[in-house]
Amino acid sequence: MIPLSVALLLGAVGCKALKQVGKHSFVPGVWAPQPIVIDGANEDWASPYPNFDSKTHLAYATANDAQYLYITMMTGDELAQAKVLQGGMHVIIDTSGGKNAPFTVQYPMENDNSGIDVTSYLSLPSPMRKTQLVQQIVDAIDKANQVTAVGFAGCEGGYMAQKTMPCGIQVSMKWSSYKELIWEAKIPFQLLYGTPMINASFARKPISVCYYLKGVKAPKGAAATNNTGSLSNAAGNVGMGGQSGLTAGMQPSSNPLDGYYSASRTYKFFELAYMDKK
Repeated sequence: MIPLSVALLLGAVGCKALKQVGKHSFVPGVWAPQPIVIDGANEDWASPYPNFDSKTHLAYATANDAQYLYITMMTGDELAQAKVLQGGMHVIIDTSGGKNAPFTVQYPMENDNSGIDVTSYLSLPSPMRKTQLVQQIVDAIDKANQVTAVGFAGCEGGYMAQKTMPCGIQVSMKWSSYKELIWEAKIPFQLLYGTPMINASFARKPISVCYYLKGVKAPKGAAATNNTGSLSNAAGNVGMGGQSGLTAGMQPSSNPLDGYYSASRTYKFFELAYMDKK
């Protein structure tokens, strides 16, 4: 197990430090010595985030204590932020460490009427792009108040994002002073494994998290590759190790907006951490 205070070192972990299970490489888990506050701020997380997907421009991290799995995602890229807010994001948890979708949290929800418009994005000078799109993004964050849970016993359906769900799931998303979109969630292990507290037998247990972005519906005449995607197809292919997964539909293109219109998947394959308090 790796304490959160030294999680920064994960960015330098080589292939020899990875545990190979099947065809996935699992990075060591990160133990949170103190509960992480789910408030849309990332002061509780190591900086910079140890995992980064250069194709989707998502930085992400996971940690756990004995009671909760903690998940966070951050992006400072305006188009990536707009895609998350308008197309919605599914965070898929597989407690077997694979690429199935037994547990899913969708937040924010897909919202084609969020007020975000990227159709004129490329025609504007760079400073105007940032000003126009950033304001739309900030407004959309304020409107993103719904979360849906799937696969969690006693916690299926839609809820208000500002409140902790009856089963203990909590999510938050905010705009930072550095103009970054920060997403956080905590999931009780009671929901994932049927036990309120994990013990030493869970140490190094493989688990995976997929950040699935559906992609935004392209306007008529716009290029779009793998636009609609599907949650059941969220597996796709996987990149190296557990540090930055492959994203489908984000390949280099002559149209910079293709990635915005296309489905994408980012994976993290890791192990649960455990630290005995005795």
